[in-house]
Amino acid sequence: MATRNTAKTTKSTKEVETVAPVEEEVVETKATTKKKTKVTTPKRREKLPNDMLVECQNLTAGKLIYISKRQNGYKIVWSNPGDIEEIELGELITMRNSQPKFFSKNWVGIDEDILRYLGVDGYYKNIPSYEDFDGVFELPLEEMQVTLNSLPKGLHDTFAYKASELINSGKIDSMKTVRYLCEVFGLEIDN
Repeated sequence: MATRNTAKTTKSTKEVETVAPVEEEVVETKATTKKKTKVTTPKRREKLPNDMLVECQNLTAGKLIYISKRQNGYKIVWSNPGDIEEIELGELITMRNSQPKFFSKNWVGIDEDILRYLGVDGYYKNIPSYEDFDGVFELPLEEMQVTLNSLPKGLHDTFAYKASELINSGKIDSMKTVRYLCEVFGLEIDN
């Protein structure tokens, strides 16, 4: 390959030829370096069947209703907090695409592997399972504060409802804890 230096027109042909092999060596060195770099390809995600049934738990403080955008007339009702309904994976994909608040606000609880498959697992960091909600209120006050401060805003109402329920039933009886929960969740104690 012959190269020509257009910047200096006073060079002789011999000088240009002497410079050319040096430039080619640099190119070869760069090419060799590029060949040594390893290109990593992302792992292929295993394809799950759309008709696979997935258990979905109501993580809200009350009744939760999902109305499908994919199937006319298809609706799921969770009557109480903690209720579990089975939903097809294909419908969960539709839920994620058409009504993402179900995941971003943590209204439904699903198996971690399915959350990862759907790509919504980022919304569920630092969230205890529904069965462990009561356990959060049994922690020492300092640990409880850390846990409640790390919860996403979508679960704020759910934990406020739980706190109110536990205070009214007398399961939380420490005045210091009760004051803290009332302050955090805006609860009022009836005398």
